[in-house]
Amino acid sequence: MKKLRLLGAAAAALMCAAPAMAADTATNNIGISGTSPNTCTLNSGAQTAATNAAFTPGSGSSTLAITALASAADASLQATSATLTFVGMCNYKHNVGLKSANSGLQN
Repeated sequence: MKKLRLLGAAAAALMCAAPAMAADTATNNIGISGTSPNTCTLNSGAQTAATNAAFTPGSGSSTLAITALASAADASLQATSATLTFVGMCNYKHNVGLKSANSGLQN
């Protein structure tokens, strides 16, 4: 009889301990939506390569100047090339363009 009581007490202790071993975390999926104001940033840029050109970054606009438009020896046009890097991010539809100071930008 003593053994039976001891077994009963052990079984009761195991039953009480079982819920303590249950997981204490849960995973749920929650959908969140909201509205963000239009935001657009563009840094002033950096010149990564240039031939016959000089780049001057500015806060509102930047300037790419041709250093020698024509050869001093024979007045022939000098080739110019530049590679510029701009880092930007917009969270809405946008356009990026190039404009010359005197409408002289041609290809």
